[in-house]
Amino acid sequence: MELGELALRIAERIGVEHAEVRYQRFERAAMNLRGRKLTGVVEGVDEGIGVRVIVNGCWGFSYTHNLVEEEIEKTVKRAVKLAKIQGGGCGVKLAEAELTKGKFQFDYKVDPRNVDLSDKISILVKGVENASEIAGDKLKSIEISYFDLWFKTHLLSSDGADAVQNGARFYFSFKVYGLTPSGVFYDSERFGMMAGIEKLEKSILEVSTRMARRVISQSKAESPPTGPVVAILESRAAGDFFHEMGHSFEADSVIRGTSAFEGLKGKIVAVENLTVYEDPTIPNAWGSIFFDDEGVKPKKTILIENGVLRGYIHSRETAIRLGEKPTGHARAESFQYEPIVRMGNVVVKPGDWSEEELISETRNGVYIAGARGGQTTGKGPFQFQASEAFLIRNGELAKPLRSVGVSMNILEALKNIEAICREANYYITLCGKGGQRMAVTALVPTMKIKKVIIGG
Repeated sequence: MELGELALRIAERIGVEHAEVRYQRFERAAMNLRGRKLTGVVEGVDEGIGVRVIVNGCWGFSYTHNLVEEEIEKTVKRAVKLAKIQGGGCGVKLAEAELTKGKFQFDYKVDPRNVDLSDKISILVKGVENASEIAGDKLKSIEISYFDLWFKTHLLSSDGADAVQNGARFYFSFKVYGLTPSGVFYDSERFGMMAGIEKLEKSILEVSTRMARRVISQSKAESPPTGPVVAILESRAAGDFFHEMGHSFEADSVIRGTSAFEGLKGKIVAVENLTVYEDPTIPNAWGSIFFDDEGVKPKKTILIENGVLRGYIHSRETAIRLGEKPTGHARAESFQYEPIVRMGNVVVKPGDWSEEELISETRNGVYIAGARGGQTTGKGPFQFQASEAFLIRNGELAKPLRSVGVSMNILEALKNIEAICREANYYITLCGKGGQRMAVTALVPTMKIKKVIIGG
């Protein structure tokens, strides 16, 4: 008998109302570079089991790294004890859901576990050398933080889930410091893929090229105008906006009263040509899963359809509280954490414009490429720092702008969208919520929005 099955049988023998058991194994390598110099490196394995139960209507959760039968039994009993200590009356109920059974694997060709650290370092150094060659003496320094991961999850539940998923992914942040007439320019871009090392070199070269070109443009940048402008948000900048807005689609934020969309289901919240959905089933996308950490089969969920708010993303618990169906969005960083409602891949339906057409049709405005530091209070205000920006004059990109801060109100901006492009790129991040970091993406086309507030 596997230890996960043992944990589930112990929980059922004790007499819990519901039990979930998650076995996970992570094999990871991580490193940091400053220029061509390696400044930190680590390899390791993390493995364990997390147990979550409902007793007297209350959740109890515990985990262990010690995978022996005696410790598994102690872990189950700790979870039961933590549920009982709450005294009952928590009112936890779970919606009926389509639970997952079977074994699933994400596609990858080159297993990161089979690639020497020296070979990975060599690939990352190619990114450093590429950026240095393009930007020349305008580039002051480069820092790269990188990790890759092979993972396996086996989830079982007392009501029938029994599923395994495994795969590989890599992630890096590429930071540049450039010299400008006004001082040192800083920017960073994060990139990740649900893939093996076969995709790493192409990715690091693409990102390093983009970052080097930003250094060059920022060396000639001027102070931006201030106040409301017509803004063209390049795909990744628009992705940051829709990612941060995506937290308001998470049903736990609706229940807490921190969502910008609380009480607006069925109402017009955006322009008619905007449709937004959440889809954790996109093959091999950064935020994709075969099942969530309750064992629920994920599904594409329409959030906004032709400007009308249609719904939220759910765990089993939030779904029953709001009278909706589970969507397969209960996710946890690892077996050491309880699942919470999290996005996977937020997608905006493409429009009919090309980016070139948007720019040529804009007499005066600002083009914003890339974003960092995005944040929102949830109820409406949203702000970020543009990675790169250009003034638009008479339908053309004119002078580059430096240190452009961008601010919008979520509900106002959704109604100020004037045009949506056909092209889209993934915005990639490790998003923090509830003390957990989770792989999430946004696939959003470049778009034009009026009345965007900018400043330097």
